[in-house]
Amino acid sequence: MENQENPNNKKMGFNKTPEENSNIDEHSHATNEDLEEFNSVSEEIDSINNWMDSLENNVDSIKDQLLAILSSNRELLKELKEQKAQDTDKAKEDGEKPMEN
Repeated sequence: MENQENPNNKKMGFNKTPEENSNIDEHSHATNEDLEEFNSVSEEIDSINNWMDSLENNVDSIKDQLLAILSSNRELLKELKEQKAQDTDKAKEDGEKPMEN
């Protein structure tokens, strides 16, 4: 049996010269740096995403509080108008001049 070189060996990293192996190591190093940078960016995006979720929750809470205040103010205004109408009606019945605002 003859000793034939398998063309797939070079693709898989076998039978490479030291220079070719050095290029692989440099490429691998660059890939590791890229992977570290990717992971760092991914962590930053996760952090920003968490911050945005927190901000959204705070905005929702403030919105709910403002809606509660608005509802309370509307109810108070309604009561004040009703009280003023009652006072005006009573003043008319008593023959007094109604209060003006």
